Amino acid sequence: MRKRDLGPPDRIRRNRNPPRGGAPTSVFRVRRLVGTRWLLIQLDGEEVANSDGRFSLRFEDAKRLSGRGGCNRYSASCDAEAGGHLRVGPIASTRMTCPEAQRERAFFAMLRSAVRYELDAKMLILSDSIGVRAVFQAAEEDQN
Repeated sequence: MRKRDLGPPDRIRRNRNPPRGGAPTSVFRVRRLVGTRWLLIQLDGEEVANSDGRFSLRFEDAKRLSGRGGCNRYSASCDAEAGGHLRVGPIASTRMTCPEAQRERAFFAMLRSAVRYELDAKMLILSDSIGVRAVFQAAEEDQN
């Protein structure tokens, strides 16, 4: 199976349409999603410098996710279906203040609004009903 290269983040930024059809509906898709530590590289069309993993996401299983939102650790219930449909429940987080607080609020808002995920090679794309909201890349330890 040939994998599509997404190219630089600016190519993704211009794509404001949510992913459509053709997505595999197998359980394999959810297995690739679960357990990988995903690092945010783009949020609402803007590149995010995140080499230290301040913004991360990990699906513990198809019903629970957790990670770091810039300052705070968070977790939430979710429903990640094999067909790419996603629903994220209320987010619980620690409440430390930091310089990244505004971006963290935007990150949490993106998670709450996400209705679809797409896996493409080592990338995870989250979309809302309008289009792409965030792009993540598998953390180095998960890219083997």
